[in-house]
Amino acid sequence: MRKILIFLTVFFLFCSFVFANSFNVGIYDLDNDLNFDLNEFCSNFFQYKFDLSSKELQYQDDLTLYNNSILLNQKIKDNYSKNTKPEINTLNEENKNNNTSINFIELEYVANCDSYFIEGDKVLLKQLCLEENLSLIFIPYTVVVSDFIRYRICLFNNLENSFSCIYDRLLPKNQLIPETEDLLNSLSSVFYKNYCLVKILGGDFELASVEPSGYIIHDNFVILPSGDFIIGDFSFSVNKEKNLEINVNDKKIFAENILINSKIGNLNLLINNYLQFKTPLHLDEIEVPYTLKVTKDGFKDSVIQVSNNFSNFNFDLNPSWIVTQNKFEDSRKEFYNSFALSIGLFAIRVVSKSLKEDNFKLYSGIDSFIYGVSIINLLNVANKLFIYYKSSAFLAP
Repeated sequence: MRKILIFLTVFFLFCSFVFANSFNVGIYDLDNDLNFDLNEFCSNFFQYKFDLSSKELQYQDDLTLYNNSILLNQKIKDNYSKNTKPEINTLNEENKNNNTSINFIELEYVANCDSYFIEGDKVLLKQLCLEENLSLIFIPYTVVVSDFIRYRICLFNNLENSFSCIYDRLLPKNQLIPETEDLLNSLSSVFYKNYCLVKILGGDFELASVEPSGYIIHDNFVILPSGDFIIGDFSFSVNKEKNLEINVNDKKIFAENILINSKIGNLNLLINNYLQFKTPLHLDEIEVPYTLKVTKDGFKDSVIQVSNNFSNFNFDLNPSWIVTQNKFEDSRKEFYNSFALSIGLFAIRVVSKSLKEDNFKLYSGIDSFIYGVSIINLLNVANKLFIYYKSSAFLAP
């Protein structure tokens, strides 16, 4: 019986040692209204802590030393009880094991202490952290407000000795679960300084892993550090984004055996506005979509956006003087139209003057109005004449 008790004691202490090396977070759940388990939610999404701070590392080291000391003392007692020489191992740096997994613990309910937790009694919370080897404590609770449920999550940080509310939302009574993305964005900053919340579209990837790190996907969300990752056959990179949305079904399309030519010959070719060649040109492969632009002195530029795998392009550019010819024709028509309008206004004014003697009040107003319009139109005729002259001066033969 004594051996069994010793074995259980050593086993319990060993488990406590392993337990202490995790980043331990307690959850004291006072939520009585939502159909939501914060402990399960956090355990699914916050699997690892990939950027431990110096305070967190020191806290884990202190817990490791403390639990190693307990184990060592127990071994000494066991050896003396068996009348054998105790084997004493000195603690050193090699015995330290900083495990960065996050361990969530659901704390037992304490009767008549709800207000102490909600209001952030630091004495009570710090003592609880010491007893359970906790770094943080989440305190979720709900309050019914009219047709809504107010869901709040408070946080006690044992390392910083701070208490704050990190999540506060009004949820309709028909919505008994907080929005996943919103909650993840609020909680992620508690655990990570640099992180990216990745939303995966294009299929159901529940419990699929992200390689090479093995992060597990839940509800098509996963939290990742910076780096290169693969989901199935889809590869992507995470840089400094806080939120990233990817579609794993977006496959790249490539056009092959592309021939670009022109009867004019020797055109300047720009692909996606930065690669420059001369035509004719044969391309083996290029990712769709892409942009082709051809230029040549004395000719009008041509630009096309290619969104399929079409492979033959023949450019026949128009001479630049054709553009000038079109401008000349337009300016000529505008000048003669303005000139014709001025003649018409002059005729109307002659008629109004002849009728003004019979009905002075009526035709006097019309005459004044026509006079003003005529003056404005004459200025416009002068402007159109100048444009007409300029366009003809630069017209190529």
